Amino acid sequence: MNYCFAMDIDHSLIKIMIERIADFFLYMSDNKERRLYYQAPITYTAPYAYQHSSIRDVATVCDILDLIQFFQKQKWNLSPNAESIFSDIVKNTLEDYHTLYQKEQFLELPEGNIGDLGFYLLALNKCDTIFPSHLPQNWDQTYLRLINRIIDRQNEDGSFDIFFDASLKPYEKSSEAFYLPEALIGLINCIKVSDQVESTIQKAMTYVCQEENRKRHLSSDTAIFYCNWQFQLLFHWMKSKETKNSFSLEKSHLVALLDALKMTRFANTSFDHLNATVEVACYMEGLTHAYQSFQMMNQSGSYEGWFQEQISRSLEFLSTVQERHLGRVCGGFVHSLNSHEARVDVAGHVFGGLKLLPG
Repeated sequence: MNYCFAMDIDHSLIKIMIERIADFFLYMSDNKERRLYYQAPITYTAPYAYQHSSIRDVATVCDILDLIQFFQKQKWNLSPNAESIFSDIVKNTLEDYHTLYQKEQFLELPEGNIGDLGFYLLALNKCDTIFPSHLPQNWDQTYLRLINRIIDRQNEDGSFDIFFDASLKPYEKSSEAFYLPEALIGLINCIKVSDQVESTIQKAMTYVCQEENRKRHLSSDTAIFYCNWQFQLLFHWMKSKETKNSFSLEKSHLVALLDALKMTRFANTSFDHLNATVEVACYMEGLTHAYQSFQMMNQSGSYEGWFQEQISRSLEFLSTVQERHLGRVCGGFVHSLNSHEARVDVAGHVFGGLKLLPG
């Protein structure tokens, strides 16, 4: 099934924004090392994404693989040079982390956690579709090892031990907002491996949908990011199941999140130079996934107008940010309207929402 928006969206604007994101990812590609830079303008003290965050490094590779597949499906033209460079970046990045995971050197990952493993599993699955010849040797063994590594970290209540470094234990609960959904989305893409994978996810979904957990995260200063990852997680979980009528708990969680989000100051005030672009990007990305989840259940009606309004104003802000700084960051998204720096992960979040919009 093709999940895409039926609402009133300027599809010509979406195409322009996505093509510029492709240009930005190419700009952020080192021609010599064939690895991704982290931030533009590029600095030479610590230029690469893997030197800042292994999650952002591998997540951007996932974005690039999705971008290539998206261009193919839309029959848009990606330059041969871009596809060649992206191909090398995917291969080099997967090889480097594969070597690390084969040696089980998890502590070498910056703040390494189960989200790292989730994104790497996701990258392997996507690469198997787009560039199967680029998969590392014996990747399937590492694939199974990482799946089991995540499963083994689940607790009785459905939660997980997040970090590999025991000294980061105090940050476990606050970090669940990001890293737990990332790990679970990776597992969902491996759901056919064994019944144990599915039962692990089901147990985790029962945990994440608890009212206590929802209220804790919604009251934090990362509520928008939390909602984004919850919406993405719910979308991928529902999409993985053939029967869409068995999600009463997940549906209740989704509705509760949306109702809380509608009451926030973020949803009810204009975006301006004080807004962090990454927050608006994640807001839009989350809403597109939430809308698609309702579409799968044929129950989006009561939220239709609100989705239209919120996604449209997010697009207006993000397109303005992108347009104003074309000469400086080549299609990326600076931190705010008054900033001059743009990270690869922010462009990934924008694309994560845009790819669900074209009809």
